[in-house]
Amino acid sequence: DCGADFIITQLFFQAETFIKFESDCRSIGIKCPIIPGILPIQGYASLRNIVRLAKLDVPKEILACIEPIKDNDEAIRNFGVQACLDLCRTLLDSGKVNGLHFYTLNREFATIEILKKLGLWLDEQSLRALPWKKTSFSHARSQENVRPIFWSIRPKSYVHRTSNWNEFPNGRWGISSAPSFGVLTDYHLFYMKIDATRDELLDEWGRELTCEQDVWKMFACYIGGEKNSIDKVVRRFPWTDEELSAETTLIQKSLVEFNKRGILTINSQPAVNGKSSSDPVVGWGTPNGYVYQKAYLEFFTSAENIPA
Repeated sequence: DCGADFIITQLFFQAETFIKFESDCRSIGIKCPIIPGILPIQGYASLRNIVRLAKLDVPKEILACIEPIKDNDEAIRNFGVQACLDLCRTLLDSGKVNGLHFYTLNREFATIEILKKLGLWLDEQSLRALPWKKTSFSHARSQENVRPIFWSIRPKSYVHRTSNWNEFPNGRWGISSAPSFGVLTDYHLFYMKIDATRDELLDEWGRELTCEQDVWKMFACYIGGEKNSIDKVVRRFPWTDEELSAETTLIQKSLVEFNKRGILTINSQPAVNGKSSSDPVVGWGTPNGYVYQKAYLEFFTSAENIPA
């Protein structure tokens, strides 16, 4: 251990992973405390980004559970809390750990819930009244008892600035200014990793772009899932490594035509009028709801395509 006082591990998803690591460390003479690093799963997108950055594989059984609920932040978080709770109990029962280190990523709700269910959370009485009234148990601030520094001299400012903080900021229409979104390093390009070689990408995107229309064709092939001039299917794009969403199929033909005419689409959605939130194509969020959305299109194009 080269003089270290303790070790905190990288995140992991199965207790066996830590137990084996701890045993291997002891077998080579490492004697300092080894603390497991725990990350509660709190969102599908954030999980994908983190495992890419940490170069981890998510166990198939976990993926099988979260794939069907990936658009439901509340269901994802509930699953994450229970999975993390089971993991922590197994670790504590193993006799191999004396403590737990949680990676909260500035989202403390799940960790607090887990600690309470483990019996490791100590409730302390507030020393001074909060700057709002606890009107009911269901009120948004009914359980809040945290005060930032200087809150006491600016209580109105604190209440105003935090009134719109939400527990699930990473949903489809989350508030981008929410502190849980993190700093600029959370931008998706930081984590993006296209699983293809340079030659494979050149085969898809074109080794020689001779004119602007060649770019149009590449966009159209990607949107339409069509083969390019050298008989290669364009499966990837420079700024995304995800497949097109299912709802894109509803407007796919129109999008292909737009791109063939030099209107290069980068984001879109079809109009939806009262579809079930469980609909396999356009559904998202909690069950028994309804989806309403306006059609929109984001694109690049040249001035020649825009009437004066």
